[in-house]
Amino acid sequence: MKTLLTTCLLFCFLQVFSQQQPPAPYSAQIFAEQGERFWVIINGVKQNLDPQTNVLVQGLRAPNYKMKIIFEDNNLPELDQNLFFQDPGEYIYNIKRNKEGKYVIRANSFVPIAQIMPPPPGQTVIVYGAPAPVGQTTVTTTTPGGVVQQTTTTTTTGGIPGDNISMGMSVGGVNAGVNINVNGMTGNSTYTETTTTTTTVGGTTSMTTTTGAPVQQQIIYVPGYGGPIGCPIPMDPGAFANAKNSITNASFESTKQDMAKNIIGNNCFTSAQVRELLTLFDFESTKLEIAKFAYPRTYDRGNYFMVNDVFDFDSSRSELSEFTGGY
Repeated sequence: MKTLLTTCLLFCFLQVFSQQQPPAPYSAQIFAEQGERFWVIINGVKQNLDPQTNVLVQGLRAPNYKMKIIFEDNNLPELDQNLFFQDPGEYIYNIKRNKEGKYVIRANSFVPIAQIMPPPPGQTVIVYGAPAPVGQTTVTTTTPGGVVQQTTTTTTTGGIPGDNISMGMSVGGVNAGVNINVNGMTGNSTYTETTTTTTTVGGTTSMTTTTGAPVQQQIIYVPGYGGPIGCPIPMDPGAFANAKNSITNASFESTKQDMAKNIIGNNCFTSAQVRELLTLFDFESTKLEIAKFAYPRTYDRGNYFMVNDVFDFDSSRSELSEFTGGY
């Protein structure tokens, strides 16, 4: 009976998440110029659990959102801002005082998606719409008794919607965790671990539950890869297949080249995907030009050596290596 119920729950879960969403093209970085700590609220949902001076919200898909800033200092006013996105990339906003001394939010700069660098260590990164990590609290009580019951619950949440999906269920007291990998992408699974300890202490009952800080999650799009990252989220296989078909259906090499550059300029690719794109072209010079153009928009730059396989001449391989080495 337990096995049947678990299977049914898993089937329903897979049905709900069977259609993967395309990579989210927008992100918003909000920072306070003078170091004030704040919470970010987007469309009514709090993004960061603890107040920060710099928050990066990734995974934004819609072209506009409503944002509210609430300061840790209650004496500072709340700020409202409409976020408008057009080109894929990272939009950076500055919280500052204007000439009248009032706090305002100003658009600071924009980084195209192909030029986004990995966030620096210590950066607070939030994935919009992803399950929020459960924070932890410490509670100590002293009451007459003689029995101490200590319960510790720790939950970590991993994965981005549409990439890596995790599910936990309890059937008849049995906890089950399921990690679903989509399109070769991996991430941290979600689990809940509960430990209960009962101890007798003469005359005093003390309960203490301690939990650590939430853990920042990381999604790995190329399993086993740990080298430099050139762009944040590579093209998913379905969209990539459509892009290849569009290029293949073009009649002339020059048309294919223009179409490929347009697609590459607005997306992120893995080295393996770039290699597949190059096989669609006939001329060595075209392959080399596209390979150079695609390098800055490649997720796993450390694997770019595999692109050399499509060239017929050593001179082309040497020229590409020289280009990537000096980029």
